[in-house]
Amino acid sequence: YTRRIGKNVQPVDEKEENEILKVWGHGKLCGQVSRNYIIQTRVHNPLFISGRKFDLRAYMLVASTNPVIAFYHEGFLRISDQTISSISKEDYSSLINGLNETELQSSVNWNLAALQEHLTAADKVSDPHWVNNYLRPEIKKAMIHLVRMSQKSFLKLSSVYELFAVDFMLDNELKLWFLECSSSPILTSAHEETQEFMINMLKDHFEIVVGLLRSRAKRMIDYINIVTQEVIDNPNDKGKYELRGLAQKKEAWNVLIKN
Repeated sequence: YTRRIGKNVQPVDEKEENEILKVWGHGKLCGQVSRNYIIQTRVHNPLFISGRKFDLRAYMLVASTNPVIAFYHEGFLRISDQTISSISKEDYSSLINGLNETELQSSVNWNLAALQEHLTAADKVSDPHWVNNYLRPEIKKAMIHLVRMSQKSFLKLSSVYELFAVDFMLDNELKLWFLECSSSPILTSAHEETQEFMINMLKDHFEIVVGLLRSRAKRMIDYINIVTQEVIDNPNDKGKYELRGLAQKKEAWNVLIKN
């Protein structure tokens, strides 16, 4: 159910929901059906932190589409600041328990360790490793579904990659809900800890992408050298050089340029 009715957006009734489930084989045909819908359940019982809504942003790097290779990267919580958005910076210190601007930024940007600590203190979870045992695996499973459902539209080139921001929320029963996935996310923040996080994530990002590029380039160069040497060592009857078995070499080339 949509949270608001807008252009080309409508609520899905039970009859239509059953028809959609039938088309996708209740999820078993995910990635095989060419029709696309964006459907969201209205989360009626969101989890709050100090009375405020929050979402959880994680990152997914599709490092290759030939074949599809995707990586999960840790994210962070973004706690709603709607109660303070219209207040000037000079008023920050008197807003919430005398917090200054830096302290206030820290209060609305949490890492997953802080979430684990909060849920444990609030007796919402008893597992001291809940984030590792439940939250991270659920985020990764959601990303796998996202890749599977959209990979038909990927441009199949080993040089193609993209970083995505994937947003989730938790309900009061600690069930994870997917909200949206956006490409080319903003990678800036006024929060020092979040800035450091972004820098480290981009280092990981480039290490992966450059590693794939270097590996592919090395395979290409090695193969070119092998083929060149083969041509030089095997002139035809007239003493001229020619490339033999072109079709087989093209096939081998297409294999080695995959990531």
